[in-house]
Amino acid sequence: MFALLPTHYHRHLTRLALALLLLVLVFSTRAASVATAATVGLRVQGVTLVNTDGSRFVVAGINMEMYRDYDNGCGWVTDGTYAIRGVMADKVKALGVNAVRLNYSYRFLQQSGNLTRFLDMAQELANRGMYVMPSDHTYTGGVLSSASASYPMMKSIIDGMRARGLESYLIMNPWNEPGPDISVSAWVQAQKDVLTYLRNTAGFQGVVVMDGTGWATLLDVSAFQSVMSFDAGLRGTANVAFSMHLYPNITGLPSQLWTAARQVPLVIGELGQENPGASPLDPNYVKSTISGFLNTGMPNGHNGLFAWIFAWCDSNNMLEDWTDPAVPYSASSPLTAHGVLWRDNYYSKLPASSAPVPTTVVEQPTATKTTTPVPATATTTPRPATSTVAPPPGGGTTLIPPPATGTVPAGESSFYRGINLGGGAMTVGSHAWEASASAPNFTLKSGTAQACNPFAPVLPAPDTATSDMLKCYVEHWSHSLALSAVPNASYDVYVYTWQDWSQPSPGTANFSVNGAAMQTYALSSQAGHWDKLGPWRVTVTNGSLTVTTNGNNIKLSGVEVWRAGSATAQPTVIVQQPTATKTSTPLPPTATRTTVPATATRTSPPPTATKTNTPRPATATRTTVPATATRTSPPPTATKTNTPRPATATATRTNPPPPAATSTVVPGESSFYRAINLGGSAVTIANHAWEASSAPNFSLRAGTHQECNIYVPVVPAVDAATEQMVECFAEHWNHNLTLSAVPSGSYVVYLYTWQDWNQPTPGKTTFKLNGAVAQANYAISSQTGRWERLGPWPVTVTGGTLSVTSNGNNIKLSGLEVWRVDAPAGIVMAPTATVSSDEFASATGAGGSTPVTPSTDAPTGFYRAVNLNGRALTLDGQRWEGANAKNLSVDGRKVCQPDAALTPVTDPTHAEMLRCYVTGNNLRLTLRGIPAGSYQLSLYLWDQAQQYTLKLQGGRQTWVNQPNANVGSWQKVGPWTVTVDASGTLLVETDGVASIAGIVLWHADSTDVSSQPPLAQTFVPGDAGQPLTQVVESDDARLSRSGEWQAQSTGKASGGSYLYSSNAQLSFTFTGSQFDVVYVQHKALGSFTIAVDGVIVQTVDSHSEQTHFQAVASVSDLSQGQHTVVIAPADGAIAIDALRFPPSTSMR
Repeated sequence: MFALLPTHYHRHLTRLALALLLLVLVFSTRAASVATAATVGLRVQGVTLVNTDGSRFVVAGINMEMYRDYDNGCGWVTDGTYAIRGVMADKVKALGVNAVRLNYSYRFLQQSGNLTRFLDMAQELANRGMYVMPSDHTYTGGVLSSASASYPMMKSIIDGMRARGLESYLIMNPWNEPGPDISVSAWVQAQKDVLTYLRNTAGFQGVVVMDGTGWATLLDVSAFQSVMSFDAGLRGTANVAFSMHLYPNITGLPSQLWTAARQVPLVIGELGQENPGASPLDPNYVKSTISGFLNTGMPNGHNGLFAWIFAWCDSNNMLEDWTDPAVPYSASSPLTAHGVLWRDNYYSKLPASSAPVPTTVVEQPTATKTTTPVPATATTTPRPATSTVAPPPGGGTTLIPPPATGTVPAGESSFYRGINLGGGAMTVGSHAWEASASAPNFTLKSGTAQACNPFAPVLPAPDTATSDMLKCYVEHWSHSLALSAVPNASYDVYVYTWQDWSQPSPGTANFSVNGAAMQTYALSSQAGHWDKLGPWRVTVTNGSLTVTTNGNNIKLSGVEVWRAGSATAQPTVIVQQPTATKTSTPLPPTATRTTVPATATRTSPPPTATKTNTPRPATATRTTVPATATRTSPPPTATKTNTPRPATATATRTNPPPPAATSTVVPGESSFYRAINLGGSAVTIANHAWEASSAPNFSLRAGTHQECNIYVPVVPAVDAATEQMVECFAEHWNHNLTLSAVPSGSYVVYLYTWQDWNQPTPGKTTFKLNGAVAQANYAISSQTGRWERLGPWPVTVTGGTLSVTSNGNNIKLSGLEVWRVDAPAGIVMAPTATVSSDEFASATGAGGSTPVTPSTDAPTGFYRAVNLNGRALTLDGQRWEGANAKNLSVDGRKVCQPDAALTPVTDPTHAEMLRCYVTGNNLRLTLRGIPAGSYQLSLYLWDQAQQYTLKLQGGRQTWVNQPNANVGSWQKVGPWTVTVDASGTLLVETDGVASIAGIVLWHADSTDVSSQPPLAQTFVPGDAGQPLTQVVESDDARLSRSGEWQAQSTGKASGGSYLYSSNAQLSFTFTGSQFDVVYVQHKALGSFTIAVDGVIVQTVDSHSEQTHFQAVASVSDLSQGQHTVVIAPADGAIAIDALRFPPSTSMR
């Protein structure tokens, strides 16, 4: 081994031998090394899988979901799994599982932090001796012609597992269920291409499992053997297996597999009791397949089964969810009947399999971030074991403090420069470090935030100088640290990172030096954790040395550069891996960043005032921020800057007691109940007392970060009290705000969100109220200062608890406001904020006041009008209700454009109403509680560049807009006579994207006298006289089908089957004026377009978390005559069941 080292190392063999001895002691329980990981693990021998000890390996497998972008509707599954990933790993291990198929989409893993979370889950499973099989579901049901786009993510997964010493636990399953539209020869070529990449580029030599075409139902021994021969040519021996997926609608394949298992290596990658939309629920199918495997398949060499699916949101779910109302899953979540079936009939029947030989596995706690171990090549000469520091709470590497002096052996390397990023000049390890604000020939990217936080811990604890350096930092998601006038030579670069708060989803950052990639770094989630990255060797030839990052927001505390001599630069800190038995203690709540005390006051800054924690000049000394900090102007270049407060600072909080259960409510109205200033102190807003987040009978999820940031402007501007509330916040990716001792009754809830920096990838989150979804997939703003008021969300409290939860991306919540309602369902509260966010209310007022109840004394005159996304107001002498109107529901996104120039120009009150509106694809607006009778209806609409159809009362009347791309163009359309039946419901719908600002109703014998712009349309009555009773099935010979359609049989479809495709078209020609398209809705389906005579008239979304057969898209009010129709996928796969026409319609 020594003979391979450069000559200049021979002088230090004694030192190196001591280092090796220490490493042997540290890793004595970990026999294998990362360097041999690729040669250790599962392999194919003949047709069977063989474990690391040479024994046969039979798969006792299970599927788990981890971040698939088309599964957003079940996003709580993956988030809930990740939150207790150690517990979930324990649960599957306890079942007897030895391999987990971990499903993902490469596009979703590209999003912030998702790859790290995926690897964290994989590590938890591997740490318990289970193999992990990542499976990309991006191309499910589709072709593989562009599948090379997924290659880099496969390599990232392999590299990530390799860096964690876990490559020997890895099986690769490139693509889930390629579709039926791929020829066998094209499929074989795609497998050869991905094998070439995995073997030669990614360097992965482990087992690769391949799904066949036709939704993984292909059984072609010749094709499989061709792929095996190709793999043998790449690596010497074949190391591939082939996977089939079985559900009750696939009846003949199982018995064929048991025979074919003698010829080629086979596994069953999915086995479930129902294929939603294609088969009924049939647990006996699973039992029968398991029995066939145990009795015939396994003796013939078949390699085993993966159950579908451990945690999910359909009938194949094996784990009960939401048994704890606060969280999707917990340690006590029991198995479903499907889970018990697998446990008792399969896992308990298999012979025990030995686990793979471990390769330096670093045990991580399940409750905190899992840190990527530093590769062995990045470590340097170990110090004696007596110099080590206990592992930090929350995981990560263990750092040994530097020696008192930074002596470097002469002639090897020399200190060049050290920059204290965000701080002042100082001495670290006997070397002079410069201040980033004043260092010559050094620049930061414009807009980089600089600050110091002397109150957060530094873990592990270094010497005082290093600690002071670490506590100042620069913060950005795309750093550029540039040294100029650098002498041309070779250098070694180190970068210091620091995390000063408990960040629940920190993500990753990619470091480069002079444009060359150096390291993908997993940010720590632990408050106080720091790392020293490097050394990164770079040769300077043009006088510049630049360190850049891209990825997630990251704090950098220092950059240290050594000029390389004949040896690698002497590091200041040794990085040592924790042992496998390492445990972690969660950081106590008092160690996180503290909330601004209640005594902090807001005052106008003096003309010369500067922000307390601005970057210090070279001669500055650290000054503690007093508890009574005043608001001052931020530095000119500041972006996100926070004012830390001392952990020991105390303040007297004067909070009103929670409302008594006997609080009086005026019948038929609403009354203020409670409001919480999250992260802040007690405050009065609109004459209502808001409590601090320390209020009695209120709690946050443990570990929730709380803070105030008074240096970022609030957008749109609000009164001072509301601004004070918005600027303080609680931050988490999985909030749980709980009010207890709540009197039973009906309430409405509002939630205030805030964004205090320019977040490039904010993501989405879903809010639930007492476990029921209140708002799904809320898009978090990326604009600095943006705040929003969400709600009203109605809830009935019966058990004394009102809980608001979030699940998704990290989000800041500023306030929780609750009103008690003593009125029929649908009445909502009068708002307290004087100005609401411009996406949810007018810039000049909040979203309404006490609802106006329309008069029903006589069926004449004005009946009702609603400002759909604004406050109550008076227009044309009539009182309009605001967005909180009684008995109103609107499905759509609320938007305001307060500065939009309107065409035609109108008066200020009409302009206010028009500039805030509801928009979306396939809008649905419902008014209830209307007395039966005839009414005249008018709508205020924004013009759209695309055509859409407006439908009244379920399509009995329709109107098609005239596309207009002029920004700010609007019109009032109508009036139209509509009939409301005994149900008391008025329904307005759109097919396509529309924007509606207001709705007006007059009794039919009255005239709508409100102002009318020049454009007014009249509905063309639909052909309601002829029922659509002529049914034409989707496989009818009169329909033309291009591309590949697959038939699926089910008794729930019209005619017993439907057609399914992701790339084909269906067309027909008919004579008439209307038709219906009957289709299937399912969570795996996308959208399709309906074009009539070459013009798209509808885009239909068939994606639904619940399966629905015989959904209908109607096209009517066509001119009577011959029309040609084309139905085609717009996004993803679609399922067309039938067409319906009036009986007089003819087709050709």
